Amino acid sequence: MLYMAAFFLLGACSSMQPAFPPQGSAPPGVRMSVFLAPATPIPVHEKKVLLLPARTPHGLDPGLSQTITKILQDALLQEKVFAVVERVDPARDLAIEERLDEAAARGFDFVMAAEFPLLLSASGNSPGRVAMDITILSTPNRISLWRMVGEADLVPLHEDYSMVSIVLPAPFIPGPSIASGVVALARSMASIIKQTAGGPVSHAVDEHR
Repeated sequence: MLYMAAFFLLGACSSMQPAFPPQGSAPPGVRMSVFLAPATPIPVHEKKVLLLPARTPHGLDPGLSQTITKILQDALLQEKVFAVVERVDPARDLAIEERLDEAAARGFDFVMAAEFPLLLSASGNSPGRVAMDITILSTPNRISLWRMVGEADLVPLHEDYSMVSIVLPAPFIPGPSIASGVVALARSMASIIKQTAGGPVSHAVDEHR
């Protein structure tokens, strides 16, 4: 099933453009929980963030990490969250401490680490799901400022077959793609960062799109 997830995600994002649910499918239902946010206001629109390669389940195509990281970058840029959003070279395998040193030396204020532990495509009437775990660290003092965990449900629409002839095949309606789930989560993440940059958050934030 994970292999199929890799296939569908690469197919939907091969052009590196945001992928949306195909016509006839339901948009992903997104749930986001904020476990950590800044205690004092931060002018994030003036800050620079370095995105680490997104971590995906072991055994999937390495290209998935680059595709997902690009989706996160696009969401942050479109929402105008930070002044600069840059991705690191995925070929350089460095520890988080080395990444923080590199980011600080290059004048970046934050480092974002993203993990997608679940990339499950919808199949037939079976729903799929995308899970995301985001941590944003401050480069000057190396503390975590944000921690967000989210899930996007990929639920296929159920067609009414009552009027379909038994002679004719039932129409095929594609379900939401994994890419659409990643896009929905990335947009929710960007929105939450903007909402919580002004102070602490005491409750989870749920968004349904």
